[in-house]
Amino acid sequence: MSTGPNRLSDNFWLSLAGTFGHRKVLKDQDAAGVVPLHPEPLAAFFPEDPAEVSTLLQAARAEKVKVVSCGSCSRARAAMEKRLPAEGYVAIGLKNLSGVEEVRPDSLWMSVRAGTPLAVVRRSAEEHGLQLPALEGAAVGDGTVGGWLSVYGNIDDAILGTLQPAVLSVEAGLPTGNLVRSVPVPRAATGPDLFAMFLGTWGGFGVITRATLKLQPLTERRILAGFRFSGIGRALQVMRLVTGRIWPPRAARLIVWGEAGKKKVRLAMGFEGEPGLVEAACKYFRAEAKRAGGRMADPDEARSWLYADLAQGRGCHCGVVRWSQVTGLQRKLWVRLGKVEKLVLDRPGLTGCRLQVVLSENQAGRAEEFMALMDPEESTREAVDAARKFLARVRVQLDPDGLVNPHAWPLPPPGGCP
Repeated sequence: MSTGPNRLSDNFWLSLAGTFGHRKVLKDQDAAGVVPLHPEPLAAFFPEDPAEVSTLLQAARAEKVKVVSCGSCSRARAAMEKRLPAEGYVAIGLKNLSGVEEVRPDSLWMSVRAGTPLAVVRRSAEEHGLQLPALEGAAVGDGTVGGWLSVYGNIDDAILGTLQPAVLSVEAGLPTGNLVRSVPVPRAATGPDLFAMFLGTWGGFGVITRATLKLQPLTERRILAGFRFSGIGRALQVMRLVTGRIWPPRAARLIVWGEAGKKKVRLAMGFEGEPGLVEAACKYFRAEAKRAGGRMADPDEARSWLYADLAQGRGCHCGVVRWSQVTGLQRKLWVRLGKVEKLVLDRPGLTGCRLQVVLSENQAGRAEEFMALMDPEESTREAVDAARKFLARVRVQLDPDGLVNPHAWPLPPPGGCP
């Protein structure tokens, strides 16, 4: 090993002198002051072009230097930060690899560099009469394109109630230093989408440098509505009925909290799109909710139910459940997992929805018990384990020394929600 906890080899610096010089590099305390990670990086590099990312990755591989990519250098999660290499590493800050390169309103896509803030992407899309679809896990103006794709990489499909890839193509630097880019054509014409391994894997397979994002027309009309219910059964029935309509909600969330016999149930929905369809869909929701005994809430309350971080940053356990399983499963969860602070149903589809459970802090580490309830026959777990073993083999082939984003592997366990 040519690196130690307190220094980088002269060969490493020499191999980068022609590319970075002293203009886009910070060392030691200067790097620590700009990149808020702990332990602090030995140096921080700020490339302005994907080719510079490639050069840095090649040099790191040659000298066995560990590399951590950190997007805007401002959103490292505490859980991932604890896994940063203690023996020393260099950081790649992608804030200078930023900018919207091309927007095609006729084809509904946009090409952007990885360090571009999502707020900038949204503004650029709106200037062309377009918008980003509902991004999984991303608040308005939060983070950069590369950081979001590395952690999530999906959009909510309101019609199917499932997650779909947010990109048409992605460019990334492999741990070898090679730059690769997927082709923006239908998957049926290319076979398995191997570039999906860059999405939602925390940079475990390389550093995203550029992406072609999907866009959609601007929303013409948006309406939010929320209702209070005395029990989960009727609220669940309303959620299923409205989701099955020809114009389903863009977002929906059913929240249950409180002790047994005193549970509070809240159902909120948001509708977007052509004004006539939106108004008709929301009118139907209100009528069905009132028929089921729901009491209408203030719009601001409905908005908080729909978009607030109900886990308050603590994370939660989650999984997909069929409609027919929800009632029985929620009872078992309250009995088997102890104190359930909140139970949340969202992303409704024709066959089921996502179920999230927020436990009290002293009960939070019970992912295995949660998965046993959600998947008693272990069929889902077996499929997930098989996929992870495949990804592990791919990672070893690409990065046998585990140098690129070592904190990203192994991936978070199934059943954990960000």
